This record gives sequence, structure tokens and C-alpha cells, in this order.
Amino acid sequence: MDVGVTTIHNHLNYGAALQVYALTKTVQRLGHVCKVIDNDIEPGHGRRYSRSRHPGEHVKNLYMACHHRAGRRFWSRFNDFFQNFIPKTEQKYTTYEELTVSPPVFDAFITGSDQVWNPGLLDRQLGALYHLAFADQEKTRLISYAPSFGVSEISDRYVKRIQNYLLRYHSISVRESRGKEIIKEISGRDAKHVLDPTLLLTPDCYDSIINKPDVDGEYMLVYPMEVGDNFSFYRVVKAVKKLLGIRVVMVFPLSFHHRWMLLADKIVLDAGPKEFLGLIKYASCVCTNSFHGTVFSVLFQKNFLGTPHSRTNARSYSLLEKIGLLDRQLSDWDEQSVQETLNQQISYANVAPLLNTERDQSLSYLQKALSA
Repeated sequence: MDVGVTTIHNHLNYGAALQVYALTKTVQRLGHVCKVIDNDIEPGHGRRYSRSRHPGEHVKNLYMACHHRAGRRFWSRFNDFFQNFIPKTEQKYTTYEELTVSPPVFDAFITGSDQVWNPGLLDRQLGALYHLAFADQEKTRLISYAPSFGVSEISDRYVKRIQNYLLRYHSISVRESRGKEIIKEISGRDAKHVLDPTLLLTPDCYDSIINKPDVDGEYMLVYPMEVGDNFSFYRVVKAVKKLLGIRVVMVFPLSFHHRWMLLADKIVLDAGPKEFLGLIKYASCVCTNSFHGTVFSVLFQKNFLGTPHSRTNARSYSLLEKIGLLDRQLSDWDEQSVQETLNQQISYANVAPLLNTERDQSLSYLQKALSA
């Protein structure tokens, strides 16, 4: 089959880039031709200088200004990844109207992973795009693979529109248990709870796109999405640094708190997706409260730990619960519990069969959805 994917594919975000890579690669491995619908309806942006008047943010701005070449390499590496590893339609759509006038022709469309079903997008052009409203469900199979609503409740003003969209799909899956419940409440349909696309590939599938980091000796990698409530994650990382006594390498998302610079021995501002994977694979230890940071720590069998993200922890909690590693998220902690967690070797021999079972079930859903 010729399969078209619509998802967030062109933002400078490690998780977004790698999930669309994994989904297209998986569809291809199942024997189909797969392309992402190239759209630039809402282009992503790079790192922005902080407008805060806090002295620490001024220092961060100055550091970024002094390393502006790293910022250009950051953009360039993402762009190269999109060009070389993400198969896209020949036509790029800059408005939703263009898509409805001249839609791409595929045997099946897949709404991909990420918060593409967030109700707030329905007030913008992206909402209809990510719900495949442009596609003819009588002629083309409509499939969802691991999308998220990004919220726990749907406002009444969106319910009817979402219901109408959901009823058009031939196969529905989601990446979070609450999303499964929302679909049942709104449409009466049963959705399959599946893995994030990045977990559909085994570690060896990423080897060809990994760039080994330019870091000498042992290091612990820190990939922080936030400092945490009451600086909880920051304090955990500080404790790990003290206990391990090895270099701290920091890789940042687009926005980061200035305090992280105080703990870093090396700051990496220019990592693209390939460099991001390499930093995790070759680290001695990983500290992260990022879902995809957690995913690749598990895939590369790293000693890792973190704290729950204050707003978006559902995915990480669900994954770690399924594979028996919830103890790697420290909710209540002190230095002793951090030490005990670091010293407790993760039995990846026990994790592997649990993850393989989840992977097989997710692949089975996708295979059936594309062959029905």
C-alpha cells in the first residue's frame, strides 16, 4: 500500500523528529511505501532568547549569543535529518486549503503520534489536518497510531466535532490510557492502547543514524524538560552528580531554565536527533524527566532515573509501569534513596520480554489496520 502520514514532523524537537522517523520506518518494514504529508502550515521555531528580567536568564542569553554558531548547527542538523531520513510528499502544503484542493493520493492515511488531537488545534488549520478531514473515508483507509489529546477532559464545545472525526476512522489507537477512555466516552468506540512509535524499533534499528558524541571519558547525560516542582528534578540531578563524581553533560530542549547551566561540565547546544541518540547511548548514566529521554534510556539499556514531570507524566508513568521500572521515577526522595536507586542494577533481561510483548501487540495492531 501507499501510506501517507500526518503528524508533527518539522519542529526542532527530538521526540517529534524521532517518532516520525520510527513510524515511517516501521510502516516501510511492514512492506508498504510510506511518506509524510509535508506541511508548513505552522512552522516550528528555534531557540529563542528569554525575555525574563531575571539575572540568570540574562546570563543564559549571553551564553547563547556567544555560541550562536552552535545554534546554527542545531538548526542545520535537524534540517539534514528531515531531508535525509524522513520521506515526504513532493508537494509541500502551506495552508489547509491547498490540501483540500489538491490532496495527496494514498491507499491509507495514518494520523501519527504526538499531541495532534489536542482540542485547541481545532481552532486552527492543524486540527482538521491531524484529524484527516481532507481524506475521503470511502476511498481511503483512515488509521490513527498513538495520537494524544494532551488533556484529560474535553470541553463541551469540541465534543461533537471530535465525535464526527473519530467516527470516520477505520482503525483507532492512542498512546495513553486516558485517551482510550475519552474516545469511548465521546464516540462509543474501543481504541487500542499502543506504544509510542520510537519503541516499535529495536535498538539496532537506530545504529545507522547515531553520531557518537565528542565527549572524553565517562559522563552522565542530563536531558531536562523542567526543573520540577520546588526544583525537585534539579535537586535530584545535583545529588546524582555529587554521588557519581563524573562529568555532567547537558543537552537542552528549545526552552530551558538558566539554573541547569550551574550543574553542567559540558553544555551541548548543537545536537540534532542523531547526536541526541549518541549522547544517550554512550552515557554511563542518564537523568531525565522527558518521555523520549526515558524511552531511549530503556532501549539503550542505560542506568537512568528522574522525577515525574509536573504536567505531562502520563506517558512515562504508563511505559515504566508496563515494563516494571516505576522505581526509576523518584517522587519522594533524599540522598540515600538516590544512592540506592543508582546502585540498584536494572535487570534488562526481565524488561526485554515485557517490552517485546508490548511491541508485538502494537505492531500487530498496525499491521492489521493496514491490511484490513
